[in-house]
Amino acid sequence: MVVLPIAVLLMLLALAAGVSKLFLLHGVISQPFLATFLPVHGHLMVFGFLAILLATERYIGALAFPLNPIVHVMPFLVAAGTIIQLSGLIFGVLPLTVAGATLLVAGFIIYVYAITAVGRRSAQPLPFRYMSLAAITLISGAILSIRLSPVQNLPFMMLLLGFPILTVLGERVELTRFVAPAISAQARYGLWFVGIAFALILFQTLSPTTATRPIMIAWILLLLAVAVPMTWGERKLMTRGEKPLHRYLGIHLVAAYGWLLLGLLLLLVLAIKGQTIGLLDAAMHSLAVGFIGAMILAHAPIILPAIIGKTLREERLNTLPLWLLTVGNLLRVVSGVAGETGVRSALPGAVSGGLTVLTVFTFVFFMARAIQFSVPKDAQAQG
Repeated sequence: MVVLPIAVLLMLLALAAGVSKLFLLHGVISQPFLATFLPVHGHLMVFGFLAILLATERYIGALAFPLNPIVHVMPFLVAAGTIIQLSGLIFGVLPLTVAGATLLVAGFIIYVYAITAVGRRSAQPLPFRYMSLAAITLISGAILSIRLSPVQNLPFMMLLLGFPILTVLGERVELTRFVAPAISAQARYGLWFVGIAFALILFQTLSPTTATRPIMIAWILLLLAVAVPMTWGERKLMTRGEKPLHRYLGIHLVAAYGWLLLGLLLLLVLAIKGQTIGLLDAAMHSLAVGFIGAMILAHAPIILPAIIGKTLREERLNTLPLWLLTVGNLLRVVSGVAGETGVRSALPGAVSGGLTVLTVFTFVFFMARAIQFSVPKDAQAQG
């Protein structure tokens, strides 16, 4: 798909802006590079990378069904809307921001139509309901971004994180419905929990004068009520080792769910103790980099070959990117938590940023090595 390079480019820009912010936070640099993009770091990752990537993924999946031809413009609307909205936010041009948000919302209304229509034809529509709810949080975030910024706005940050978190949970229900059917039963109740949780956060974002702490604690407890049973339900998948892909997936699931639980527990401490920069950074990146990042690494060998129409050589998969991500993000989290006690050092921030960048490049290398872009010589000889 022609929009995928745009998603990759915006992801790299978001990553560079995030590293710049990290270096600034830990005193590695006194003046940030890419300073213009620091306030839109979250937008770049959620709208620029994840929204375009997931819209493209669901578009490819919807092509097998007789849907309204309007679905063909969905990825382009999302990509164009993201670029225009980001331009408006960066340069402070309100009409551009509004125009971009309008295109983005239009694209995700089509996205909701597509996954709802596919879900109706599926024997298990539950995963698509999670994804529809995720899309609603993104639509809400796109509209609210016209006037609000997630910088130092915890409820808005959590609302934006709702899109990738709910999408990932939906994909886990979808991918495990045959091998772990108990998860589907638990996820039916979980859908109500996460729906209430994000309704509360949307209300908090719209009503900033409302007491934040009770809503935050309720949001965290509701997500824990979903995350803990899902983690327990997937325990068998975490130990399956018959095939290289199963082993690869199992290791990533252990890391991803571990980060999800840690991030929610750190948020709970933050809600009780009060918001601080170090603790907030540790909690947000446990969820955004640890959970979502590990899940992207886990699902890429399943999803990417289908998107580009290639096959995968499972034996060439490698978990090194996951270890780099885990160590790098652990350094960031430990550094953020240690900052609460007055222990500050520039070294963990510098190493963490470097490892995060290295994660991306090693992941691209191993995926390119594993995906079958051409027919092997032995297969050609047999033909």
